[in-house]
This record gives sequence, C-alpha cells and structure tokens, in this order.
Amino acid sequence: MGLFRRRLNAKELAILSRQIGTALNSGLPIKQTLALIGKQTGNHRVKTLIMKLAKEVENGLSLSKAMQKNSSYLPAYYITYIMVGENSGELDTMFFNLAKECDDLADYQRSIWSTLIYPIFQFCFFLVFIIVLPSILEGVSQAWGSTQQIQYILTSLQQLRQISITVAVCLVAFFILLPFFKQIRFIRKILDRLVLTVPFVSFIKRREALYRFCSTLRVLLSAAVPVQTTLELAAESMENSYLVDEAKKHIPESSGKPISHFIEHCSIFPKDVREEVTVGEVSASLDTILHKIAKRFRDQIYNFRRVITRFFSLGLMLIFAAVVIYVIMIVMGGRAQMIRDIMRQM
Repeated sequence: MGLFRRRLNAKELAILSRQIGTALNSGLPIKQTLALIGKQTGNHRVKTLIMKLAKEVENGLSLSKAMQKNSSYLPAYYITYIMVGENSGELDTMFFNLAKECDDLADYQRSIWSTLIYPIFQFCFFLVFIIVLPSILEGVSQAWGSTQQIQYILTSLQQLRQISITVAVCLVAFFILLPFFKQIRFIRKILDRLVLTVPFVSFIKRREALYRFCSTLRVLLSAAVPVQTTLELAAESMENSYLVDEAKKHIPESSGKPISHFIEHCSIFPKDVREEVTVGEVSASLDTILHKIAKRFRDQIYNFRRVITRFFSLGLMLIFAAVVIYVIMIVMGGRAQMIRDIMRQM
C-alpha cells in the first residue's frame, strides 16, 4: 500500500474509456484492445494499469475481475459499470457511457478547482506574510529603535508563525497519509462516519454520494439490469461505507418491489427525491427524473462550495487587513514616540 495516490482522475478515465470503447466497437477482442492501448498511451499511470489488466486477462480473468484486483487505480462505480457491461453483453456501450460520465465529472471538478484557486493563493500568501513579517519588524526595531509595543507584537507574531507552520505541516501530512489510512477497513469506516457529522462537510459528502447513486442507478436501469442487483451496485457506488451499509439494509429481498419502495424506506434520501422517484415510476419517466435529480445534487454541491470558498476568501482578507493595520499602528506609534523623545532632548 502506497502513501501517494495512484487512482486515475476523471479526465484520464474519460480518455481511457473512449479508447477502449472505440476499439471494442470496431471488433477487437479485449486482449488486443489492452495491448494496443498500452503501446499507444504516454501516461505512466494508465500504462501501468493497462499492463496489469492485460496480465490478469491473459491469465483467464474477466476485465471486471482484473479491475477489482487493481482497485487502487479505479473508483468503485467504474468497476461496477464494467461488470454490468460484461453481464449485459454491451461492454463497448458501457465504456462510451463511462466516457461521458467521466467527461461531466472532469468538467465539474474543473469548475470546483477554479473556485478554490484564489482562496488557496490567499492562504499561501497569508502564511508567507506571517512567516516573513517578524523578520521585517526586527529590522524596523533595529533601525528605528525598539519599543515595548514593537517587542510585544514581535513576540506575538513569532508565536503565530510557529503555530501557522505547525498547522501547515499537519495539514500536508494529513492529506498525504489519508489515502493510506482509507485502505484500512476499520479506519475508513470511522472516517466515513465522522465526515457525516462535520457541519458543511456532511452537506457536500451526502450529496456527492446521492449524486453517484442516482447516476449509477440511471445507467444500470437503462442496461436492463434486475432491480435488486441495480440497487446493490448503485449503493456500492456511493463510496461512503456508512451510507452504503445504511442503503443495503433497505434493499428488498424480492425483486418484485419497485425502486420507490426502497427509496421510501431508506432515510438517507430527502423527501423530495422520494416523491420524484415515485412520480417517475408511475409516469414511466424514471430515467429523466433520475438525470434531473443527479444534476440538481451536482449543482447544489458546486453552489455550496462556491459560497463557502467566498466566505473563506473574505475571512482571510479581513484577518490579513486587521494584522496589517495593527502592525502599522504599533510601528507608527513607536515611531511617533521616538520623535517626541528626540524633540524633548532638543
């Protein structure tokens, strides 16, 4: 188990899915398809994954089983789609569906990062400012003469610098070690439960899970997968172990019950989703309804993150302005005191 992330991102998955789907659609067997793409791709992570998949397929495993053995490279929903494609005999179509899904996900992630770039830049600038400012004040105190006020703020800023550096190091270490800890099952269960109790984070994580559920459910139903199997696979696509277990508790044992029965008895779904799914089944427009629900969840996540980043950005600006004004007042006050002392001596 490595500390660093090996999973392919959405853009890489979209390109890979389209390549495999095109090759399969042209009549190439899966072994030749993997060999061809492995030779053509210049992406090291994709090439490594393709070589491993080709080896497993050569040994007699199906593509989905080979992917399960290399699940550190692929998200759970991706492997689920491939499994369904193999069972339905429409693997090339499923790869094209995945390419579209991953393209949409890549666009969404790009829009999220575009809202995060400015706050991250602000945070880094603020951190550098806090680290450098004590050195500037030391130079000022040596040039203009030290006062009790300047010494006080200098000591405070040095303490703030130590705290800022410690927090930054802890955050970097946390994000580096997080993929490693998430591979340990009981730790992942604890982390998945904790994120659902944290304000704001819970809002995002729940809607991300429901977005994946509705998207996967829609694709699997269009592939004519049995309802019970569809619900199980869609539940697994949520990727939060607590929500997955909660959803699986309510999956009906008999396949004769409608999806609305499951949605109605599962508490993780909001009331409006339950009503819309029921209407979708009655009106035979469930595919359209699920697409609309998934899009709404995705838009809610994007808008909420954009609002949070704006508040974070504004908060950093206010803190930065307050520190600068406070330092200027102390320094100018010390300067004025020094001028008054010189005037008295004259």
